[in-house]
Amino acid sequence: MGTIILAVALALFAFSTILGWYWYGETAAVYVFGVKFIPVMKILWILFIILGASGEALGGGAGFLTNLWDLADTLNGLMAIPNLIALLLLSGTLRKLVKDFDEKRRSGALKI
Repeated sequence: MGTIILAVALALFAFSTILGWYWYGETAAVYVFGVKFIPVMKILWILFIILGASGEALGGGAGFLTNLWDLADTLNGLMAIPNLIALLLLSGTLRKLVKDFDEKRRSGALKI
């Protein structure tokens, strides 16, 4: 019974991950290219799902899928760079906001 539960949980996790990454990519594409790019994103999404699921069957072999996963890992890692830069640039603003919040809370102007 545990094997069945694990298989169903893994399938649901994979499906929800695919949907989550699609939403993330579509939101970014709409921001960069506009709403008219949504149909293109849907077509690319379906093509990449088929490519990822059948990469070995298309003659690329396990090496193809390894390269595909390496590319995905690299691009995911590169997404951290602009986020880290933004965190550094906004750290002063955050410090001011936290200080202001703490002062308002201590003075009683803010009821939590």
